[in-house]
Amino acid sequence: MAEEDQSSAPSSLYDLFFTKALFHINQKKYQEAVEELQRVLSAKPNDLDASYYLGVALSRVGRNKEAEEVLQKVTTMDPHFEKVHDDFGVVEYDLGKYPEALREFGFAEKADPNDALIYYYQGLTYHQMKDYERSSSQFLRAVALAPELGLTAHYYAGVGYYRRGILLEAKNEFAEAVRIDPASPVAQSAREFLTQLEISEKKPKRWDLTISTAYQYDSNVILLAGGSALPAGISRQGDSRFLFNVRVGYRFLETQDWSLGAAYSLYQSLHIDLHSFNVQNHEAGVYFLYRQPWMQLRIPYEFNYALVGGDTYLLSNAVTPTLTIPESSRTFTELQYSFTSNDFVNTPQFSNNNDRDGVNNRAGIAQSVVLNKTVRLLRILFDYDREFTGSSATQDDWAYQGFKITGDMGLSIPMGLKLSFEGYYYLQNYDNPNTYSPSLEKRTDHIQAYTVTVSKTFDKWATLSLQYLYDRNGSNIAVFDYDRSIVSIILAGNL
Repeated sequence: MAEEDQSSAPSSLYDLFFTKALFHINQKKYQEAVEELQRVLSAKPNDLDASYYLGVALSRVGRNKEAEEVLQKVTTMDPHFEKVHDDFGVVEYDLGKYPEALREFGFAEKADPNDALIYYYQGLTYHQMKDYERSSSQFLRAVALAPELGLTAHYYAGVGYYRRGILLEAKNEFAEAVRIDPASPVAQSAREFLTQLEISEKKPKRWDLTISTAYQYDSNVILLAGGSALPAGISRQGDSRFLFNVRVGYRFLETQDWSLGAAYSLYQSLHIDLHSFNVQNHEAGVYFLYRQPWMQLRIPYEFNYALVGGDTYLLSNAVTPTLTIPESSRTFTELQYSFTSNDFVNTPQFSNNNDRDGVNNRAGIAQSVVLNKTVRLLRILFDYDREFTGSSATQDDWAYQGFKITGDMGLSIPMGLKLSFEGYYYLQNYDNPNTYSPSLEKRTDHIQAYTVTVSKTFDKWATLSLQYLYDRNGSNIAVFDYDRSIVSIILAGNL
């Protein structure tokens, strides 16, 4: 049977197609409604009701640009067709056209001042525009007319009060959201705000102190604090060591939007046998932090002064700005850049140490997801870095470009324990023939490292951790090819 040509359908079919379209809309079958309404308009072009419902159906299937065109046409066809304004405002809101959305919601409010959804969407629009004074009032008008909107309306009203520093009202609104549906994701987010409010009600402490000590067994002693490999300083000997670390920080400025602080830390390792590998590291820095609901920018500067075996080994300066963008209460993206200037100092143990003088530029992007109470964090980080050194043959040994991918995951497990996994793969391609190679090959390192940590926190200030790290540096230059394992028992306390 040949398919009927709907473009020539008699106008008597209008009622049939229109009735079917309304049925599909009531059943939330919006794609079928779009198809029927297009048939209606073929039978009766420029029909006002069919055009209106077509715009509504298009918006429900996410075709907002088409819906905008159709609903704009409806307002032109009949400026007094009042019910179009509410739906047209929602479409403009979804398209991010907030002033246009408010204009349509204003028309809709005049037509029906008792429609709670109009005030609710006005609240959402003002919220997106960061006009929190107006957003809170509109959400509360909405919930007064329609209590079923209470969960999200009270939550967003609370956010508006919180952003304006009206903390008592914010606390009341968040508490009401939790009361309405304690198990919902919205209530969870409200609890997080309530936790912050409880912290802010206490007199803020401007300083913090962290003290930690550890015992480690290292199967191949090679590292400085922070993980810098020693040039030609791979001992290929195992040893035990004790570690001590003290960090003190002070915040000069702490407001809702701004923080400014400074910190100093001292790290000391003491080996049982390999005393020439004892490391002492002094780190001093300042940081600037700016936060908004949609982002956080942290810019720290750090100066490091390291000694190995009692001799000055390294002085470095680093600036590492990080921009954090939360997509939701559970996901956020970090954009990172760092510039580091390294000044290595020759010592009796490392007579060519200053060959490594240079600068490093690094850029990276990380994505983090908080899944639930068990899987606390999933994070993946991509890094690219470029090391520039001097121009002599031995200085050229250390210039490279690197590509790194890191993943880590944190879990909450029974008995109040926390389990974390971290691993990375790091490819370093060196620029020049290496003087440690008999055939002057260019050096290529394939580095893999994996860490497992189990920790338990006592009384919110002391944490005991057991950690295992495996590090494999596969290099085509024999002197840099190694693997190592480190077992650590760590006790840390915060004051």
